[in-house]
Amino acid sequence: MKNLKEWTKRGEMTDKDLEVVKSIIDRDAYGLGKIVVTGELHVLNLSPESSSVAHDLNDFTDKPLFLTTKNNTVRMVRFEPEKIWRCVEPSLFEELVRIEEKRLGVGSVILDEFDFYYSMIESIRIKAPKMDDKTVPVVYPIVKNHKSVEEFYQFMYLSSLLLFNKPGYMAVPITEHFALPETAEYIKKVKLKHANEYKTGQHKYICKNNEDKTEITNSELDYLTGLFNSYANK
Repeated sequence: MKNLKEWTKRGEMTDKDLEVVKSIIDRDAYGLGKIVVTGELHVLNLSPESSSVAHDLNDFTDKPLFLTTKNNTVRMVRFEPEKIWRCVEPSLFEELVRIEEKRLGVGSVILDEFDFYYSMIESIRIKAPKMDDKTVPVVYPIVKNHKSVEEFYQFMYLSSLLLFNKPGYMAVPITEHFALPETAEYIKKVKLKHANEYKTGQHKYICKNNEDKTEITNSELDYLTGLFNSYANK
């Protein structure tokens, strides 16, 4: 079964892939080198030269290591954080992590796992302000008055992570989702709320019945949609 804490891992990296990573760090540490943290960057977060470096380096591996998605992100096709992070000098890696934290406005992320976004969500949960002593560690975004389609999507994606540890809402890879500029803006502005005890019964039941499933289920989606719609009636 897939490790439920491996949200960004893709494929198996070869020795040649890791040599390419080392070359990136040597040539463009603060450009394309930022990709070592999560495995994907938006082109707006790269210079034209950095984008071209990625595709030039494809010639040095047996199979292409980089691709450009339809949402204008540069993605590592094979990305194993446990291997790739060890290729980077620790102080430089810390700098690159701080850059990603600042881009998303999430503050300090404690990397207890070999997965930046899993660790980020854990940190967000811990930091969310509690309303009173009856609140529990169930955190979800507060919906604004303007309930757009974009906000619904952002709410559903983030809530899937916060409430159920399920990445990939609408089949969008987590690295692509968080690489998008609009997601970074949403994360910076969104306010979070702890659920009160009386709201958590159904959540606990759904978690218990779906915790072994890696994909988000219909019952989880129904719960999140109901949570979002509860604001629409206020």
